Amino acid sequence: HDRRSPRARFGGSHDYEYSETTVEAVTTVFEKVNQGGVKLTVFELLTAKFAGDRSYFEQEGKAFRLRRDWERIREVLDDHPVLEGFDNDDFLQAVTLASSLHGPTATTARKEDVLKLRLESYLQWSPKIVEGLIWAAKFLDGQHVHTASDLPYPKQIVPLAVLRVALGETSDAYGVHARIRQWFWSGIFGELYGSAIETRFARDVEQVPAWAQAKDDAVVPRTVEESYFNESRLHSLRTRNSAAYKGLYALLMAHDCKDWVFNQSFDRAHYLELRVDIHHIFPKAWCNKNDIPWEQRESIVNKTPLARTTNIKLSGNAPSVYRKTIERESQAPAALIDEVVADHQIDPKLLWADDFQGFFTARREALCALVEQATGKSVTRDVVESSDSGIEQG
Repeated sequence: HDRRSPRARFGGSHDYEYSETTVEAVTTVFEKVNQGGVKLTVFELLTAKFAGDRSYFEQEGKAFRLRRDWERIREVLDDHPVLEGFDNDDFLQAVTLASSLHGPTATTARKEDVLKLRLESYLQWSPKIVEGLIWAAKFLDGQHVHTASDLPYPKQIVPLAVLRVALGETSDAYGVHARIRQWFWSGIFGELYGSAIETRFARDVEQVPAWAQAKDDAVVPRTVEESYFNESRLHSLRTRNSAAYKGLYALLMAHDCKDWVFNQSFDRAHYLELRVDIHHIFPKAWCNKNDIPWEQRESIVNKTPLARTTNIKLSGNAPSVYRKTIERESQAPAALIDEVVADHQIDPKLLWADDFQGFFTARREALCALVEQATGKSVTRDVVESSDSGIEQG
């Protein structure tokens, strides 16, 4: 009995000699392994199914090797850092989604339906999905989502690529692109891609194209319609575990904010070169000394993208103190420094006065405005000011 994993037995570079082994035999072995209690992935099961495709074998004189095809595709995707986490099962979902969208059956990306994918459909749609993924990577780059770790919802790439396939070059038209962007941010700030995503995949690729093209019979996509964001949510966005946290991080960079010392925009090249990350505006040490509530100190409201070295230079000082550091390091006039800081949706006067509560309230409102601009929907103002911590949820 061969105790190696199915990947080792069937997923490597070994070529099957069909003069000795029939395509039916290969498929049968896979089925027996699966019945033996070894859990196979969708990719592995389709590898067996495609290898056993008789018509392809008779036409090409060899079996179709899905893993080798995926390795070739992965090399293409490797040119785009934001696609680093996009795996073979994601790819098969995208192919199935595109195939079913243009086919006679219901649009689907469910795993059980991916297993029904025919090799001829895969061969027809997989090159289009590759093109769609390359477009999606460029789209994400335009939203200042530069790496896979910055993706709010990694799985949202699946319908994004299929939308490009469905719309073709029309997706680059200004109005169409703007609506795709609205759909994208609606999913993020509505936090709608965290569960039941396969159903949402299908619904989005059916509804977004006509709506994006402003067709008369188009309906507003459910993802756009269902999206809502509360002002109080900003207080609980504290780490990268939240899609909306990553979303605001990207929105700030997309709003052309620049580093406070280097005055560089955060395009992909500078983002990587400067090792940009999201950092405290009022430093943690200062907040602790001044009894700032932990909820406010760690909120996205008190954080902004900065170069790693810039953050180190600011240290744990009060803004009124680290302003002198910025002036010295940047050698820029005060008016320009204020302008650069203001592009981070910060009121410079409140910042330099070390007025945390005034700063926090003003920036919270500014971030709400960014979300509204991205989603095209009003943010629910549900925060009531209190006399102690400055906030209460209404």
